[in-house]
Amino acid sequence: YNPKTDAIWDFIPATGVVPNTETSGSDGHIQGAIFGNTFFRVIGINNYTQTKVEVYDIPSRVQRATYIINKQLANGGGIFGARPQISYDPNTNSLWFATIYDGSLGELDLDTGVFADFPIPQEAGVAVGATDVKVDSMRNKLYVSIAKFRPVWQGASTPFVDGSLYEIDLATKQIARQVTLQVYPWSVAILPTSTGTYVAVTNSATVSGNNVSVPSTVSIVNVSNFAEVARLQTQKQPTAMAVEFKD
Repeated sequence: YNPKTDAIWDFIPATGVVPNTETSGSDGHIQGAIFGNTFFRVIGINNYTQTKVEVYDIPSRVQRATYIINKQLANGGGIFGARPQISYDPNTNSLWFATIYDGSLGELDLDTGVFADFPIPQEAGVAVGATDVKVDSMRNKLYVSIAKFRPVWQGASTPFVDGSLYEIDLATKQIARQVTLQVYPWSVAILPTSTGTYVAVTNSATVSGNNVSVPSTVSIVNVSNFAEVARLQTQKQPTAMAVEFKD
């Protein structure tokens, strides 16, 4: 949808051929995103055991590149079909993946086609997994929401544990800072404002440690001291989040 022209159109490349996936049910769309004039299309292939990434130029609708990742980043459906979240880093021409399906974090180098896993520290007795990822290209940082209990599609049996937000320095590829949030942080948005940069994170679960009921919230983290400065109550179980900036 183009808000400037109020036009809606299906994405069809310049060839006029709609880029459908294999129709037997073994392949499927698992994610898509627009960054500038570039459209990224992510597909699970070979019964989702591999992942295909297609890159299109939006004005011309020409496919610029295609990549194969030899890793499963989603499943076919149901509660086991959690999709990866993606974010583009223009400084290094790479695409980051937070794979909700298994909690992994990885980077696809779009110049070389190499996909590399980014190890997430594990804590004793707690399953740690990435749920969303956002690149702050202006500050050369990466923000990753981390769930610290095993999700239902992995056979949840551990207690509910408060999650975290990681800040990763993209220059060194090291975790620089982290802050504890609420149970099951899910979606991340970067908020550059006139008073500084903030990161918003939806907290999707409605229970805390010892199964105590709590309201769902959005955490606001100030990156200057990497502390949570506000917690906005929402309706039950917020997941995806979008931010619109106005002049």
